[in-house]
Amino acid sequence: MKVKNRNPKKHAFRNTPVWVKKIKVAALSAAVSSYVCLGSVTSLASDIEIYGVPANNVNSAAVIMMLDTSGSMDQSSAGVSACDFSENYTYSELRISADIAHATFGARPYSRAGCTVTGRKVYRYIQSVDYVNGYPINTNWRRCDSIDFNRGSFSKNNCTVAINSPTSFALSGLAIEEKDRDVITNNTFTRDSTYYSSNTTSFSDLGSTQLDRISRLKDALYAIAISPVDDPETTALEGIKSNVRIGIGTFPYFGSGSDNNKRAIIRVPAGTWGPVGSPQRTAVINMLKDPTFIGKGGTPTSAAYAEAAAYLLGTTTGGGAYSGQNLVTNSAIGTSSKYQSPITPNSAPECSGQGIYFLTDGQPQTPVDSNTSTLMANALGLTSYSFSSSLSNNGLYDDVGAFKSDWQAIGSFAHSLNDEEIIRRALGQQKGGRKIATSVVGFGSVFAQAATNPNDITDPDAKNAYLWGQISKSYGQGGFLAATQSSEIVNDLNSFIGDVSGKLPSVSTGSSTIPVDVLNPEAIQPFSYFSQFEPKVSTNDSQQMWLGNLKKYHVVNNGIYASSTGGSSNQVVKDNNVQDVVDMWSKSGMTYSANTPIYQKGGALSRMLIGLKESKENQLVAARKILTDYVFDGTKAEAERIGRDLDLIQIDQNYTKNAKTKSDNAQRTRGLLALLGYDIPENTATENLDLSTYTASVKQMGSVMHSLPLLLTQEGKAVVAKNGNKVTVDTTDREDYVLFGTTQGLLHVVEAETGKEKFVFLPKEMAEKQYETFKKASSILNGGKNALYYGVDGEWTAHTVYTSTDDGTLTVSKTNRASVDSSGDNTIKEDLEGKQWVYGGMRMGGRSYYALDLTDIDHPKVKFHIDPSTSKVYSQDHPTGKSFAPITNMGQSWSKPKLDYINWNGQRKLVMIVGGGYDAGGSYGDGLYSQNGIRTGYEGYEKHNYIQTNKRGAGVYMFDADNGDLLWYADSNSETTLSNTTTTPESSLGTSDVKHSTNSDLKYSVATEIKTVDRDNNGVIDHIYFGDLSGQAFRVDLKNDGTTTSHNFTTRVTKILDLHKADGTSPRFYLPPVFTAHQSSSKKEGGDIVIATFISGNKSSPMLATSSSPSATGQTNSTGLEYDGVYAVYEYDIYPKGQFYPATVSVAKSLAADDTTSISKLKKLTTLVNSGDTSIGARINSSNGWGGWYYQFDKNYNGQTSTQGVVKGLTPLIAMEGNLYVTMFDAAEAGTSSSCGAGVKGQSFTKRICLPSGVCPEDAEYTYNLGAGIVSLNVGPNSDGTKSLVVQDPDKVCKGPNCSPCVGKDCKAGQKFIPAGGSLKFIPNRWYERYAPVGGS
Repeated sequence: MKVKNRNPKKHAFRNTPVWVKKIKVAALSAAVSSYVCLGSVTSLASDIEIYGVPANNVNSAAVIMMLDTSGSMDQSSAGVSACDFSENYTYSELRISADIAHATFGARPYSRAGCTVTGRKVYRYIQSVDYVNGYPINTNWRRCDSIDFNRGSFSKNNCTVAINSPTSFALSGLAIEEKDRDVITNNTFTRDSTYYSSNTTSFSDLGSTQLDRISRLKDALYAIAISPVDDPETTALEGIKSNVRIGIGTFPYFGSGSDNNKRAIIRVPAGTWGPVGSPQRTAVINMLKDPTFIGKGGTPTSAAYAEAAAYLLGTTTGGGAYSGQNLVTNSAIGTSSKYQSPITPNSAPECSGQGIYFLTDGQPQTPVDSNTSTLMANALGLTSYSFSSSLSNNGLYDDVGAFKSDWQAIGSFAHSLNDEEIIRRALGQQKGGRKIATSVVGFGSVFAQAATNPNDITDPDAKNAYLWGQISKSYGQGGFLAATQSSEIVNDLNSFIGDVSGKLPSVSTGSSTIPVDVLNPEAIQPFSYFSQFEPKVSTNDSQQMWLGNLKKYHVVNNGIYASSTGGSSNQVVKDNNVQDVVDMWSKSGMTYSANTPIYQKGGALSRMLIGLKESKENQLVAARKILTDYVFDGTKAEAERIGRDLDLIQIDQNYTKNAKTKSDNAQRTRGLLALLGYDIPENTATENLDLSTYTASVKQMGSVMHSLPLLLTQEGKAVVAKNGNKVTVDTTDREDYVLFGTTQGLLHVVEAETGKEKFVFLPKEMAEKQYETFKKASSILNGGKNALYYGVDGEWTAHTVYTSTDDGTLTVSKTNRASVDSSGDNTIKEDLEGKQWVYGGMRMGGRSYYALDLTDIDHPKVKFHIDPSTSKVYSQDHPTGKSFAPITNMGQSWSKPKLDYINWNGQRKLVMIVGGGYDAGGSYGDGLYSQNGIRTGYEGYEKHNYIQTNKRGAGVYMFDADNGDLLWYADSNSETTLSNTTTTPESSLGTSDVKHSTNSDLKYSVATEIKTVDRDNNGVIDHIYFGDLSGQAFRVDLKNDGTTTSHNFTTRVTKILDLHKADGTSPRFYLPPVFTAHQSSSKKEGGDIVIATFISGNKSSPMLATSSSPSATGQTNSTGLEYDGVYAVYEYDIYPKGQFYPATVSVAKSLAADDTTSISKLKKLTTLVNSGDTSIGARINSSNGWGGWYYQFDKNYNGQTSTQGVVKGLTPLIAMEGNLYVTMFDAAEAGTSSSCGAGVKGQSFTKRICLPSGVCPEDAEYTYNLGAGIVSLNVGPNSDGTKSLVVQDPDKVCKGPNCSPCVGKDCKAGQKFIPAGGSLKFIPNRWYERYAPVGGS
């Protein structure tokens, strides 16, 4: 159908009959009004109270430290080598008694020993005697310096020059050193060597003092025992986590007689580490004080390893001379026949870990008579144990004399400890998944080579110890450290505990959104955009910003799937848990470690580019396109350095070298560079920093918590198809993007097809206030979940205007299209311009609203920024700001912008309407901050019984959607007209006045999205609806009496619902109402009426009235609380009377206390279906009917009675073809949790209520189980062209096999969801231009 001579001006204000049969709701026809909430529907909300805190033992570990206390550790046994000085040093003994302060080593509550260097040996000669079968056969002499006989050598390795026996004179005065015995080969030859040396005092280490190894080990244990509980957010590891269980064993046990050098002993049972002064810490300190804690004897390494494992596993080493089992006397350790395992029985393996921390100073010396395989078999709960191919035994001394190295046994045993099935059986548990990692510490100078160049280790024992612990090998897999100092042990133990501690499984959650398709609003795309993030709510989690991701999935058969074919294995949410399935945006070829949280896999995050890339001009440029209106120019005077550029500038790799930007605040610069992928250390200066020396490694995205994804279509082509009698409209050649905000403080725009990032917008205020959240893991921010940063947290909306090209392509770009002139006879070319403008707020992230012009998606810019903190609107026309005093009172920008047209001075004008905002406490309603600008928390309506007196965020505000000018607002302040402080006239309006309406009850925060209604379908608003956070709902009537000369803008604010309570417990309205029109008086439960329906629930305190409610903001019982509910208000004032601006208005409705019919009361519904012939709902009659109805949330999903405040309405209502779907959140339900105790609390369920009377005319009561957490419905397409509800897990909407969510005799078999819509009957031509601007936007 071709339209000639179309006159948009006449179309905008055509006459409409009084008895209106078609009512426009938010620019959509009545037939489409049922989908008015589609763009705002969310699943699994992010209100943080609902996330369960993990169990106390989660992310903990049971660790047994097995410590070498052999003689080589102690100066009294091993001499200078125990102090890790060079072997050719001479020394005097250092003794430090307990509690005696030492100038270098301080005071400790235990004794220590060490060495003070007094000289250095100069080796002169070596005498070697070779033996065969124990008999000397040959004596050789060698000189230690081949150049100068008198000089000698500091190293024994230089004693290589063969000589005859020196004279007695030559040997006189030389010291004789103890013999070294060397194994030559296969027990055939041995050699005894005696060294002759002199002494020198001319060297730098003379007088140096060092503690022996056993004393340094004591100091390490003491430092751990007195250090504070580890703070996971600090950069350095300072102490052990309080919930870790640590036990200590030592080897060798040194008993009486021959009972030495054979076995190990568990000295301190594993107990919870706890805070400073805990019993476990005290036990460790007492062990250090014990005079038997000394270095003595040999190193039965393999026996000690088996003992440590047996203790962890709760098994035994069997008793006997080489087992430490019969040494047990402490019942906390076990009995003489079996150990008591510190691992919690049948606990989930992923929740906590276990490991052996093995410290040794060198050569293993297991007695040759030790039956190692038996010890290890017993420890593993096996009847026998054979050594696998493993580490190589040290052939130089194995089976020589009394000792063996047992390296093969050690390596084989380490491998077995990482066999999940062996460990499961040893523990006697049903569930596998556990491994026992072994970390090895080589403590002493023999391991020095392993610390610097492990590939060149020559000592065979040091090489094996290194391989034993290496993570990359198949043995201990706990790591290896070559250490000589106490501090190295402290840090390494912390690191090992962190590695083996259980990792809390990802409780990935988020929001599933099916956005409205602006290009083709009669259809819904079969795709869901699912934000996922991991709540960090443990007491040890102190992050102030949660990370997340956005993923794209298919909508199939009322559910969300990873495949277009659906199927149980492809469900995104199953049994209330987000599944690890591949989304449509997941980048191919990506691999993830086993512990990677689900939210981090795939999605837009996998497509994010960091670092540098090569441009088309073969230049290296920033891989991410980060645009901001923040400007820093260090070449200007200090007061002028920070500015804004609404045309946006790009942050790139030259920020640290550019003359203007290089001197920007170093912390902010580090944050900006982190957005590019660079993790710049805190102590690194940023000015003139060369990024070419850094590798980009930071790849993270903030969580998408309340900012629902918005589909933007730049262009596409409509295709009409007819299948039999069905006509459908599809689209091709689309250029789609998805826009969403994150808690990191960024607004992302990604390609809808691939998830690739087009650009990100960084608001100036985020660059100034929230740059720490840009850094890796939020850097130093550690205020925890109660002081989260929310960034760009608000919902966004778009104003899209398409033009068409000659081939029918619809585009927001400029076009030059063939048309006809006014006569209809001549073809002309007309220039057309489309629009893609987006609008959004910050919600919990701040008070601002932004409008961006994305018409040219490659060159976006800011249209305007409404900034209540400065009382200014910054726009392209007024880049330095235009003042509007009323906006100072706005709170946090929770209200999703509502775009619609008004009659402004006789012309249609596009406006943006928002609620006054949310009062989150603090001086300006934006929460609490420290003196240095760090967010510390929130107050105000975050408290469940907040009594607001400051009027912050009260009322409603209307702005020009083109330039951001404040046009009108309503609140409770006295009637006045406020003029802008700027003197610049608004030529398009002919006046600079701001219109103002008052109502004395408009004094509480309005956080909801505003509902607009065009009753006569003439293209301009007639009514505005909204509720506040104090139990009140309002209607604003617009008289539409403005002309080009009168400049009138007459409005009236009427309270239509009053549930207010003075004690702060009023029902709260966070969500927009739905507005529906009905002409069904001839039908059962019908009527001729328009209805505004509201839903209440405390979204700020979702766990209110349960034991999970925080004491600081909520309460754990129902005392003094009100029931929430859904409230339908019959609007007799404006329909059926047909008055757009009624002469008189009714009093606000309230709740009926009984069944006495009243026009001013809402009837309480107790029955939702009608099985009889007579209507039983709320009668519709403006003379003798009810004022509406309400359904009280006093029952749970199972129909059982619930107390006040427990069941809440926290997600939007959906009205669809006479059906109102009401979703409730039951905070008392357990919800779901992971095996580690963390999870999502509560349960959501939906009931169908029929409009208009509140009672369904048929006996079919639908109740849907939506699962754990705050979950709501979506609406999506069916394969037959109809639409219906979409849930996350279609198989769980009711309980039991072959169940139905419908109860009643009129339920349809097999129908879980009621379809709506159908074939398209009429295709309006150029509908996308039906409200083309005339004299306005």
